[in-house]
Amino acid sequence: MLYICAVVTDTMNIESTSDLKNLLARKWPEAVCPGSNWGETAFFTGHPAFDSLFPAAGIPYGQLIEITGDIGSGKTSMLFLLLSGITRKATVAYLDFSGSFFPGSAIACGVDINRVIVLCPHDKESVDRPFAAALRSAELIFRHHLASCVVFDLIGERGQLPLTLLHRLRMHTVRAKALVIFLTDQQSNLIPASTTSLKLQVTRNESGSLHVAVARSRISQEGISTEVTLHE
Repeated sequence: MLYICAVVTDTMNIESTSDLKNLLARKWPEAVCPGSNWGETAFFTGHPAFDSLFPAAGIPYGQLIEITGDIGSGKTSMLFLLLSGITRKATVAYLDFSGSFFPGSAIACGVDINRVIVLCPHDKESVDRPFAAALRSAELIFRHHLASCVVFDLIGERGQLPLTLLHRLRMHTVRAKALVIFLTDQQSNLIPASTTSLKLQVTRNESGSLHVAVARSRISQEGISTEVTLHE
């Protein structure tokens, strides 16, 4: 582990469907993401109950997703379960705004800690929360292929992330065939709904297993849910 609304006004001549597709790919790459080939471009967690929520039995590349829940709901455990699958093949950059990342918990959930880069986006004594700087850092991470997944641990944070920079980050995520995960409190309003493809609501059952519900989605059916058993 290492700490450390638009209008097409292009002057080009659009003479064919191919020309239009190329123009869209330059301006809005997510608009031409090949949904029919999701099976070849997805992150697989290795937990069938969760992966089965999606058409490709895994989360398609290029998505911004939000995991949320109340205190003690198990949302961080759910995040680590996702990262356990991702770190089998890829590196994760973990932006720890809350300063609560605990390597022992991540390892217990199967995360390969040697493939996690933990970054602290701001000084705890600073009143300012540099969301903009963190979003630009994520852009650079994807541009230089330093990680295939960036996590924003925003537990305890308030405010709202800049909309323009979130849309820019989404384009970089698509181009890099990567994934962005936001970890938030249920009461927060940090992530505008228009910027994420998936929102997962996590609660903990009396048995200790996690109930994961798809609260909002563009890549799967909304309202569906599943039970995920934790192996402590």
